[in-house]
Amino acid sequence: MTVSIGLLCGTPAQAALTLISPGDPGVFQLGNSLYTIVPGPSWLNAEAQSQLLGAVGTEIAGHLVTINSQEENDFIYANFQNNYQWIGFTDQAVEGDWVWSSGQLVTYTNWNAGEPNNGFITPPQNYGAIVSSLGGKWDDGFSSVQVNGIAEIPYDGKTSPNGVPGPLPIAGFGAMLGFSRKLKARIEKQRMATYNA
Repeated sequence: MTVSIGLLCGTPAQAALTLISPGDPGVFQLGNSLYTIVPGPSWLNAEAQSQLLGAVGTEIAGHLVTINSQEENDFIYANFQNNYQWIGFTDQAVEGDWVWSSGQLVTYTNWNAGEPNNGFITPPQNYGAIVSSLGGKWDDGFSSVQVNGIAEIPYDGKTSPNGVPGPLPIAGFGAMLGFSRKLKARIEKQRMATYNA
């Protein structure tokens, strides 16, 4: 199923979300998020692929995973055991200032000892990865490293009366996930800026 997500630069060009649900192969759920593998090979490609995914019922684009707690890190580590995979952490904009591609605040990190460590070499290592051989610790890597990423897609978990996942009223969804109107507008602005880049 695909859903159009808006106009780009005032033109009729549209991107379509590929919708996923908890029952799909390779899709895992924790709380109000769905997680799945997206192809790279670079961090930038994996982030772009993540933004093309949405969840049945919410139809909000995803991002590379934002890891907010040890519980979520352990969940990712347990379900995605492919040694080195991109997460949504980057300091591409300002060296040493790590931010989540989703725009969420940084509340948790799990760097391996000595990481991040290569910010001032050329080219710099601006992109975060979770490394299963390091017990789920994080590494900073070059965008040219050719690996997959882990996407996180907002999911409300609600179903319509016929049992099929369906959309919630926007106010209910916003309250449930704690999104303010300003944050939703900021996320939409970032998504549109990505498509315009």
